[in-house]
This record gives sequence, C-alpha cells and structure tokens, in this order.
Amino acid sequence: MAAAVAAGFDASSNELGVTAIRDRLELFAQRVALDMHYEMHPDSRPTLAEIALALAELDGDPLAADPDLIAAAADAVVHFKPTANADDVLMYAAGMINAVHR
Repeated sequence: MAAAVAAGFDASSNELGVTAIRDRLELFAQRVALDMHYEMHPDSRPTLAEIALALAELDGDPLAADPDLIAAAADAVVHFKPTANADDVLMYAAGMINAVHR
C-alpha cells in the first residue's frame, strides 16, 4: 500500500483500502444481481462456447473468426474437463487447429 501511495495511485493507504473494499462490494453486488437474473431467466445464460467466443473477440484472438470451431471445442473439452472455462476452450480449439495442420 505504501508503494501505491508513494507512486500517486491514492492519497493515503486508508483511501486505497476504502477504494479496494468499495470495488469488491460493487463486484459482489453485480455478481448477485446477475445470478438472480439467470435464476429468473435461465435461457439468458451464455453457453461456454459463447463466452469463449466473446473472450476471443475481446483478446483479438484469430480464433474469433471461427465460431464453429470454438463451439466444437467447447463441446469436446467438457468431456475431458467438466469444469472447463473459456480459456480452456480456446486452448483446446488451438490444439484442434494444430492437429489438423500436422
């Protein structure tokens, strides 16, 4: 905290702590609201493939140009890793491309 204050990120360690706590509370409140929304509207929850595609688009990943590949990777990766996330899907999709080009 002292280094952050010295670097000018906040005026004091107290202000830095308060900002961190406020940010965490806002994030928690947003997560609760989103979970409640999905509970009331389960069809609005994005699929793993949709999340992976959005991540690829945000990161400027060339895989974003192939949503069908991402969808296939999402379907396949959960068989090996049931708790797979969007990063896992993109790594699996990249592996699928590499396997084809060998």
